[in-house]
Amino acid sequence: MNLSNLYASHPNLVAQQVYVTAMVYTAFRVAQARIAERLRILPEQLSPAKLFPKLALAINDYCVVQRFVIRTRELNPGVAIRFPGMSTVQSASVPLDAILLRRRNGNRRRRRFCASAKRWKSFKHVRGGQKFLRLASHG
Repeated sequence: MNLSNLYASHPNLVAQQVYVTAMVYTAFRVAQARIAERLRILPEQLSPAKLFPKLALAINDYCVVQRFVIRTRELNPGVAIRFPGMSTVQSASVPLDAILLRRRNGNRRRRRFCASAKRWKSFKHVRGGQKFLRLASHG
């Protein structure tokens, strides 16, 4: 789910999505703090933009593995099966430099002025644009 978009039209469903988004974000921030504590660094030194997608992938892989384990045990009652740990799953660990925050240097490129951007108009102000906007919103 792309948490920057709302997928429902009913107010209660939108509220549920907002609530779930807040819970996921809070859980990821707690995980970020715990990871930082284990590494003895500040949580602010871990980049959320780098960490959160890797964390989401690891959580998904963990759930898939657990579902596989449960299903295998259901299909083999009374059989003692030893499963490999999560350390064998590729997304379970990541190098520290892959999630560390990199400070920007002062020599960043500035955006150049574009002459055509000065003459930009929205469809609202173009002849026939209102009709186009109405058609686009209904189809």
